[in-house]
Amino acid sequence: MSTLVQNPPKRKARRIANFVPPVEAPQVVAEPTPAPVELPAILAPVVPCPAPVVPTGALAELLACPVPASTRTYAPVSHRDLIEAVKEELDKRGLVLKDERYQHNRSGQQLFGHMTVGGGNGEQDLALGFRNSYDKSLLLGAAAGARVIVCSNLMFAGDFKVQAMHTPSHLSAGLQSLVSGVVDNLEAQFKRIQLDTEKLKQVEVNPRIIHEILGELFYSESVVNEAQLRIIRGELREQKNFGDDTMWDLYNHTTEALKTTPSGLVIGRHIEAHQFYMQRA
Repeated sequence: MSTLVQNPPKRKARRIANFVPPVEAPQVVAEPTPAPVELPAILAPVVPCPAPVVPTGALAELLACPVPASTRTYAPVSHRDLIEAVKEELDKRGLVLKDERYQHNRSGQQLFGHMTVGGGNGEQDLALGFRNSYDKSLLLGAAAGARVIVCSNLMFAGDFKVQAMHTPSHLSAGLQSLVSGVVDNLEAQFKRIQLDTEKLKQVEVNPRIIHEILGELFYSESVVNEAQLRIIRGELREQKNFGDDTMWDLYNHTTEALKTTPSGLVIGRHIEAHQFYMQRA
């Protein structure tokens, strides 16, 4: 009797959901870092230019004042043109502008300005003063001088150059000639003022001499007015920067008071004061 041997049942293969066969990761070979490449000038980073300086204070008011219309016989010099002409002449000679200050009368119709140039003697700086007007009340003028560093007092010894009322055809040439001549004389005038300063320092004063000088400045010469006389008296009592009892001290008390002079008279009053003191030194 034969025995029937049955084959074992076949096992069904299990199906694994979402099975992903393993993949061998590729080998990554590190490449050397390239050396930095210097950009050509045309591709270099662009540095933004600084914003232009916007005029403020008295200068802004002056530049905003409308320039009168020219006529057949008269052409005004604008305040802007005068200021730019002075700066241009200083730049031509390599003189470094240290400071600039302005004041005006009659709503900008009259201008007085002065620019200080570096390179003085430590006590004084070279300075250049100038004036202008739109209402024909002042001739265009300029003078070389100095400014005392400790108190910002101005010193103008003379050689005040003025330009007559200008015609349109000679406007530019006249302005350039005036400013160029004053700037050319700047260093020579500064040396003269230094010598005058040393002379004033050698003259001692006492209360009697002071009273005489102030009386002449006010009554005889009309260099200072009554209000400025009171300023000088206050300076004599306080003696903030000067107190050696010399004529140099009194000179600076006077020029301190002259800061209140109307724009159109500033340079002339300083020249008159300087001449007055040097006659007595």
